[in-house]
Amino acid sequence: MWSLPQLACHGAPYTSLHCNCRVPKNQIRGIQIRGIKVSSREAAETSGRIAEFFAVIVLLCSGHRILARRWRCHAGEVDIIAKRRNLLLFIEVKYRRRMDHWHGISPRQKQRITRAAQTFAASHRISRKFEWRFDVILIQTDVRAWPHMWQHIKDAWQAELR
Repeated sequence: MWSLPQLACHGAPYTSLHCNCRVPKNQIRGIQIRGIKVSSREAAETSGRIAEFFAVIVLLCSGHRILARRWRCHAGEVDIIAKRRNLLLFIEVKYRRRMDHWHGISPRQKQRITRAAQTFAASHRISRKFEWRFDVILIQTDVRAWPHMWQHIKDAWQAELR
């Protein structure tokens, strides 16, 4: 098992539950982060990284082994690729302020994630003995939802694998 300081984002180790940019969570949604103006897209990217990090912690605590994070290829991107026994998980992490603002994953997103998963398996010579599962982890910051601030949707969709 990894300890918290050994997890890394782009080569720099985490020292807290924040991304390597070390931006406090309460400053992410603002127009400025540490005095630098950022676009809403950059703020969303930072929020997403924090949510992905939280998801990794949850998965590690539940006995999963993280194989890759933010794995990209020409076909698409998979947020987290994890393994537990003979189960290979391809996980999409969604961050929202409130769960009722979640609209699901579009068919196009599912197709991209599935193609990226197939590319990952081919490039890493993953054995066919593994059962594949596509999950979604939803994370929200609405404090009224405490302690239900995250939800793991297992087997969120079935993919036709070639």
